[in-house]
Amino acid sequence: MCNLYIMYYMEATHASSYMTCVRTGDPALFRHIPEIANIPVPVSPDMVMGHGSHKHMKEHEERNIQQQPKREEEQVMD
Repeated sequence: MCNLYIMYYMEATHASSYMTCVRTGDPALFRHIPEIANIPVPVSPDMVMGHGSHKHMKEHEERNIQQQPKREEEQVMD
């Protein structure tokens, strides 16, 4: 069995709370969810993306980020 998780971003003005489906959905959909579903999956530090602080990054990783061009500096190839 395989679980697929999709993360996406949506402006708050267009979004509704994820709890909406629990309140308005059919209770039968949520009746058989096992307790283990509430336990977060362990994530390797190597797989974590840098959000906020970059203290965990190695020096060469920081240099690579700094060397990347900004969007307006990139050339678009036809």
